[in-house]
Formats: sequence, C-alpha cells, structure tokens
Amino acid sequence: MESAVLRLHCPDQKGLVARVSAFVYKHGGNILAVHQHVEDLGNRLFMRIHFGSLDLEGTRDKLEEDFQQIADDLEMVFAFTYSDQRKRMA
Repeated sequence: MESAVLRLHCPDQKGLVARVSAFVYKHGGNILAVHQHVEDLGNRLFMRIHFGSLDLEGTRDKLEEDFQQIADDLEMVFAFTYSDQRKRMA
C-alpha cells in the first residue's frame, strides 16, 4: 500500500481535524493533502485526507478497526480507499 484516502462525515465539533490527524500520525502515515468543509445545514463536517502509507503500522483491517473506535465516539461515517486497489468499473 503506497497511499490511502480517508473520507468521512460527522456532526461538527471542536478537535475533529486534530483527532483524525493524530490517528494518521500514530499509525505511521504522512498526510499529503486534506480537504474539509462544514455544511451549515445540519452542521456536518466533510473531510478527505490523503496520506502516504509506506511506513503504516499494521494491516488495513487493523487500521480500519482502530479507526472504527473513533468513528463510534463521533457518530462518523467513513471509508478508506488504497492506491493499490483496483477500481471497479462497469
């Protein structure tokens, strides 16, 4: 796995960006780009974080399992995609 993208959305609150960034750092990722915005209607944060993962610690399953704990705390919907995964097309 060379890089990964984490897409998420959840109710906006203080510390979200810091918590997600710290998660990536603690798992050996290097953030390459971050895009985020808050929708006024519903006060939801939408975020896309692209990170290099050459030094990523653990497996994809472990990464996603660990992130699920954060997602549960923050009522977050998320998905990881990886640069070496083939895209499915019709």
